[in-house]
Amino acid sequence: MLQLLCGAGFVAAVVEIRMAGKGFRVRENHRILLTIHALVMISALLACAVLNRRFSPERFWVQWVALGWAALFAAHLWVFSRGTLATMGRRR
Repeated sequence: MLQLLCGAGFVAAVVEIRMAGKGFRVRENHRILLTIHALVMISALLACAVLNRRFSPERFWVQWVALGWAALFAAHLWVFSRGTLATMGRRR
């Protein structure tokens, strides 16, 4: 069962998977958090692009926001993939 809780700009994902191993739960939580982060990133970049076009069309600054956020997303992807790959193929 997947439940998304939204409120005051805070998004939390709670995943409850019955009868699943710990490694599976870790990978599933990482996948959900990365998906939420990607959706928030895309929404914020679209908002920045609209603001850039509306208030300062002579200067194009939104690409710097996108570059910085992409770097942070890549860092999160690297951290989550290390934790996810560490749980795969472990013998019981």
